[in-house]
Amino acid sequence: MNQKVRLDAGIGQQKYDANVTPSYYFSSFTKFQRLGLSYQLNSTSYLNVSWSTRIRYDQLSVSKIDDYEQNLRFYLSKILKKINFNTTVELKKTRDNIISESANFRRYTTSITFNPNSRHKFRGSLSYANEKDPIRENKRNLSAALRALIHLTGSTKLDLMLQSFNDLKYRSIIRDIYEIRLSQKLLNYHEISFITRHIAYSNNKLSNFSALIVEYRIPFGMPVSQKNALGSLKGILLDSENNRPIIDAVIRLNNLSTVTNKKGEFKFPSLTPGKYILDLERSSIGLNKVPTETFPREFLIIGKDKKQINIKVSRGGSINGKVTLYKFKEIRPGGDKLFETPKKNNILNNQDPSYEEESGLANILIELQRGKEIKRRVTDQLGRFHFSELSPGEWKLFVQKSGLPEYTFVDQDTLQLFTNPGENKEIAIKVLPKKRPIRIIQEGGIVVEKPAADKIRSKDTGTDIKKDSKFIHHTTKSGDSLSKMALKYYGDAMLYPIIFEANKKTIKDPNLIFTGQTILIPVLK
Repeated sequence: MNQKVRLDAGIGQQKYDANVTPSYYFSSFTKFQRLGLSYQLNSTSYLNVSWSTRIRYDQLSVSKIDDYEQNLRFYLSKILKKINFNTTVELKKTRDNIISESANFRRYTTSITFNPNSRHKFRGSLSYANEKDPIRENKRNLSAALRALIHLTGSTKLDLMLQSFNDLKYRSIIRDIYEIRLSQKLLNYHEISFITRHIAYSNNKLSNFSALIVEYRIPFGMPVSQKNALGSLKGILLDSENNRPIIDAVIRLNNLSTVTNKKGEFKFPSLTPGKYILDLERSSIGLNKVPTETFPREFLIIGKDKKQINIKVSRGGSINGKVTLYKFKEIRPGGDKLFETPKKNNILNNQDPSYEEESGLANILIELQRGKEIKRRVTDQLGRFHFSELSPGEWKLFVQKSGLPEYTFVDQDTLQLFTNPGENKEIAIKVLPKKRPIRIIQEGGIVVEKPAADKIRSKDTGTDIKKDSKFIHHTTKSGDSLSKMALKYYGDAMLYPIIFEANKKTIKDPNLIFTGQTILIPVLK
């Protein structure tokens, strides 16, 4: 939505047909929807609020399931240099419509993660849960966990874990879990782990449990080796502002997708020759983060090509602007200024006193371009426009002239702009009136007679019109308009703004005049 706020919404449904799959003893139909709002409080704090619902019922005539679930989750994170603080509140409500019973569940969790260096990681958490169920007894429990992950060497790691579970209702039920895991990476990505686990119960009715486990992992994939005719694409995703890797970011290549690892690396192996479109899932690279280069990007894989790309992201910039229409402060019929063309430099620097702001211009198309990347906006009713999530670099801003009012021009219809990471630029675009020369009609439609000293007679209508030293007084009749008056008195309908400017005290809209209204017609010398 803007630099600090991101909105995520979704809706869907899922159907299982027992007629198609006989192993299902019910035929469920599930509808679900979600709504999430993320807000970046500052550069190190992050708040997320999410809400979701699920409705599920049986499509068979004898219903075996009919339930409803609603979840509300609050998540607050504070990231410091080496310490991360996280707090989560989860509220869930369920209802079984078959038995007409409801249940409530609440859980509060806080955790601290300490990363002194790249080889050590320590985490502690504390969680309280409360479940109210009218059928089963209410449950309240408190759990705590400590974990230490230590990389002894580049291929050997030690994982220590302690977890304690305490039932607050039945004090006698306390369970402690101790686990030690030693893992060693072998050739071809094989891994062997030795695990010691001990579970201790405070309740004498339950026996303690100990186990020694040996785990051997063999990666398995098809094909085992890359074919000679296949290429690959790999790369790394980094934050350009601090050069840190972006982890768990979703990278898409045509219909393929992968996720960056802890080093920000990603890879697409075994690519058949052809064209590929590489893109990033913006929601996965961080709040208000944008790639520094234009995406999506196209790649051509030929034969055994092994392409590599480094992708950098940064905070997005924004541009806020307004298109404003200016008008002449004063029109003096005749005189030299009517034929002058204003100097753009003076207008841009607000040094020309002959203009004043009239209003913002709506429905003006603004185009922002950088290479092949083009963004477009249309100004609102106040003439405002906004571009967000802009990659840092040089942009060109164009104002489309097709929507401008007649006899106006843009002071600067093309602007060169440079945005820095996280920068918010404010710009103003001025639309100015053109100063047009007046065409003098040699044979006008008004002939001066002298039936009275203060009157003239119109040759076109034969009616007397009052006159003084500056203006002709015209009384409007049905069908009159300012353009018709300009054609009648000046010989050019497009000179109606002269009449409008002279009557602004009584005429607010040049398209709206009334019968019997007295209009002042400036005499052009």
